[in-house]
Amino acid sequence: MPAIGADWSSIVFRVKDSVDIVDIISEYIPLRKTGNNFVGLCPFHSEKTGSFSVNQDKQFFHCFGCGVSGDVIEFIKMQERVDFKDALAKLAYRAGIALPSFQDSFIGAIANINNDATDFFKQSLKQSNIPLEYLKKRGISKRSIDEFDIGYSTSLWNDLTQLLLKKYSKESLIKAGISVIGKDSKIYDRFRSRIMIPIKNGKMIVGFGGRIITESDQAKYLNTAATEAFNKGKLLFGLEKAKDGILKSDYAVICEGYFDMIALYENGVSNAVATLGTALSAFHISKIKRLTNKIYFCYDTDEAGLKAMIKLIPLLIKNEVIGKVVRLTPGDDPDSFIRKNGKESFLRKIEKAEDAFDFWIKSEKNGAVTVSEKSIIWKKIAPVLNSVEDIRIREMLSERAGQLIGVPYTRAYYAKKGTEDQKHTDSEKAEKIILSLILSYRTFLDKIDKETASCLPARINRIVSILFENRDLELSEIMMMLDKDDSDVLCIAASEHSAVPVDSKKATDLFDECINYYKMMRNRMDRALLIKRIKSVAEQGKPVGDLLKEQQDIIKR
Repeated sequence: MPAIGADWSSIVFRVKDSVDIVDIISEYIPLRKTGNNFVGLCPFHSEKTGSFSVNQDKQFFHCFGCGVSGDVIEFIKMQERVDFKDALAKLAYRAGIALPSFQDSFIGAIANINNDATDFFKQSLKQSNIPLEYLKKRGISKRSIDEFDIGYSTSLWNDLTQLLLKKYSKESLIKAGISVIGKDSKIYDRFRSRIMIPIKNGKMIVGFGGRIITESDQAKYLNTAATEAFNKGKLLFGLEKAKDGILKSDYAVICEGYFDMIALYENGVSNAVATLGTALSAFHISKIKRLTNKIYFCYDTDEAGLKAMIKLIPLLIKNEVIGKVVRLTPGDDPDSFIRKNGKESFLRKIEKAEDAFDFWIKSEKNGAVTVSEKSIIWKKIAPVLNSVEDIRIREMLSERAGQLIGVPYTRAYYAKKGTEDQKHTDSEKAEKIILSLILSYRTFLDKIDKETASCLPARINRIVSILFENRDLELSEIMMMLDKDDSDVLCIAASEHSAVPVDSKKATDLFDECINYYKMMRNRMDRALLIKRIKSVAEQGKPVGDLLKEQQDIIKR
C-alpha cells in the first residue's frame, strides 16, 4: 500500500469495510463454500484443483498453489492490473464512497461520466412525449421510472457527447462506452432514440441498456460496449434491488430482459434479476449462490426460450443448484404475464414450477421408446451426472433419470470411465481432448493456424471460431451459440476433467499429439485420393510425374 496520511487510512478502512471480499472475487471466479472459507480456481495461475481460498471473516485471500495473498484492494490490483489508486477508486465508487482526490482514476471517471449521462437521459425523458407514451403503454409507472432512473437518448447525433466534452476528454468518453468514433473520424453518441436503463454494480452505474421504441432495422436492445467497469457476462440487472427479496424468499427468479425484471419488481415480486443478453454463466450462479441455492427460470415460452433453459440444466447440476422451470402461458413473457394476470397468478406459476432436472431429462427423452433410443439418452446425460462431485447427489440424480427415461438405473446404460461402453474411436477421443484443453487453457487457440484448422473436424473449427471472437466466453455461453449436437459434444468434453492434465507441459504435449493425429489422418486421406488420381491418369495414358512428386511431398509432411 502506498504511503498515505491518517485521513486516507481511515477512508481505505471504510472502503474495505463497505464491500465483501467474497462478493467482489466471485465476480471474477466461481467460488464454493467449504467449511469456513470459499474456494475456487486461482485466477493468477493455471490449475484444475481449486487451491484459491477466501476467508470472509478476515476479508483475506490466499492461494496455496502459487502463494499470492492479500485483501480486496490487492485482489483488484492484481486482477485488473491497475495501481492502488484505481483499485481503491473502483471499490469506493461501487460502495458509494466519494474520493475527490482520486478523480483522475479512470474507474472514477467512468462512474462520473455515467452519472452525468444518467442525469441527461432522465432530463431528456421528461421533455419527450413519445418515449413517455411508450413507457405508459408498457405499464411502466412513474414510480418505476424514478426507481430505476430510466431515461431517454434523443435522436440527435451528438448532443450528449457535446455536453460531456465540456468536462471530459474525447478519449474518456470513448473508453467509457458513451461515445463512438464515426467513419468520418468524428465522435458521436453511442445511444440514440432509445429508452435508457442504467445498469449498476453495487451502487456504481457501470453502463446502460438501450431499448429502441420505434420499428427500425437497428438492434432492439443495445448495451454499453465492454469497458473496464462493464462486462455483461458478469452482471445481473437489478441484483442490487433484489438482494433483500432473494434472501427473504430463499429463491431467485431469473428472466431475460430489463423490462421483465422491472415489471416483476413493480408488481411486488422483489426477488427477480435479469441477464444482459447473455446466457446464465458460472459467474452469475456464483453470485446468486451467495444469497440462495434455488433458481427459478422464467424465460419466454417460445422455442428459443425453452432451448435456453434446457442448455442451462447441466450447469446447474454441476454447481449443485436447485433449478426450477416456470412455464407461463404460451406467447407470454414475465412482463406481459404479470401485467395481465397480477402477482398472485404469477406466484401460482412459481408454485407449479417443474424441477429443472426433470424438465431436462423429459426434453432429452422426447418420445424415445426403444432400448437403443433410451441408451442414446443415457450416453448424453451420463457425462453430466459424472461431473457431480457428491456421490450421494449423483446416485439420486441417476435413479431419478432412470425413472423418467423408463429404464431402471441399475440396468441402464451408465457411462463410466474405463468401461467398454464408453470407448470411442480415436477421432472422437482426440476431438474430446482438444475441446477439453481449449476450454481449460484458452492459450491453445494460438496453436490453431489456418493450416492446422484445415485438418480438424468441422465441429472443432465451429467452436474455435466462436472463441476466436471472444476468448472469455463461459461454457454455457458457447453452448447457447451452437446447435444441439455440437453443444452436447462440448458438454461431454467439458465434463471429462481427467482428460486434461494439470501440468502445463503435459497438457501441451497431449494437445500437440491430438493435432498431429488429425494431420496424419489428413495426410492419409490426401494420399488415398492422390493414388486414385494417379491410377485414373495412368489408365488414360497421360504422364503422372507431377502427381508422383506431389505424393512424395505428402509423405514428407
